[in-house]
Amino acid sequence: MRDLLANLCLMAGGSEIVEAARYFEDIPGYTHQAVMLYHKAGMVGRALDLAFRAEQFSALDLVTKDLHAGCDPNVLKRAAEFFSNNQNYEKAVELLCLAKDFREAIQLCRDRNVRLTDKVAELMTPTKETTPNEAERKQLLESIAELGVHQGNYHFAAKKYTQAGDKLQAMRALLKSGDTQKIVFFANTARNKDIYILAANYLQTTDWQGNAQVIRDIETFYTKAHSQLHLASFYKACAFMEVETFNDFSKAADALEHAQRTVERGLQEQSASSEKSNSTINALTALKEEISEHLSQLAKFEKIKEVYAVDENDAVLQLQNLVENATEDSIIRPSHIYSLLIAHYVGKQNYRPAYRCITQLQKLQKNIDLSTIVDPELLDKV
Repeated sequence: MRDLLANLCLMAGGSEIVEAARYFEDIPGYTHQAVMLYHKAGMVGRALDLAFRAEQFSALDLVTKDLHAGCDPNVLKRAAEFFSNNQNYEKAVELLCLAKDFREAIQLCRDRNVRLTDKVAELMTPTKETTPNEAERKQLLESIAELGVHQGNYHFAAKKYTQAGDKLQAMRALLKSGDTQKIVFFANTARNKDIYILAANYLQTTDWQGNAQVIRDIETFYTKAHSQLHLASFYKACAFMEVETFNDFSKAADALEHAQRTVERGLQEQSASSEKSNSTINALTALKEEISEHLSQLAKFEKIKEVYAVDENDAVLQLQNLVENATEDSIIRPSHIYSLLIAHYVGKQNYRPAYRCITQLQKLQKNIDLSTIVDPELLDKV
């Protein structure tokens, strides 16, 4: 009978609903009906209060579904507190966002590791209407972005940093994502020297050696950043790549000459600048000396190979002298020199010195794969 009465009251209106709610509130076992009647009467606060006290979770869920940003913030915060106390942190965060208590919502996400869904992220983002103070809005956006980074949601974090006006932090978040396409796109639109350099530095951590487009992107970013030091260092890396990957000493020399010209341009710019940087000048000068040494080594190596065509013994002596001064930091490494010596001795069927060269090389580079520098057929003969 009372269930039927409750259903009839829900179809009524005005003061009758409130009277019915009060009636059912005092009857044990009918709290749920009282909550729904208060809710129907528009007394959301009273409905929530009764649902909280009686722990009417099913009724509470129904009531909170109708909560929105226009509701009393105190009611929303009370509901958030209830859900938080009952370990429903996601719902609590949503309600705090509706109450515009963004700081508390962010803190709850941090403390309880609440994942940032698209819905929560949208609710959590302050607008000019919800947060008129620009400095406060920026600080909130940065806090949300930091939360995104903490949760590994780097694209989301980059978006929030961008909304906060911090493009540099946005780029750093994108770099953590490893999304090369987005990193390149963002760098192209940012028009910021530091971002260009970060993008180019990142691209050098990828498999850039065999990708002409990536090489062009690196070159473009350093050029746009007007960083002759970075650009020259990249050309030097290209020279080493030509030697190590393609065994092309001619292209390596071309790359080093590019690097040399870039260093000279950088030194000229520093000399003409009103804001000279001693650290940059010192770095460019050191790089200039290093490049000159690499070019000298390449020239010697190429000259020895020319000598070999007319006087093998003289060329071998020069190679033996050259290997004594070669290091792993040199563009002509011990492995390059020993590979020629081993090939020479095997070609002469002089296997003892060939074997000696192999053992000397293995002492210098303990984990070296000989098949990468000497033809396996030659190795089989030793």
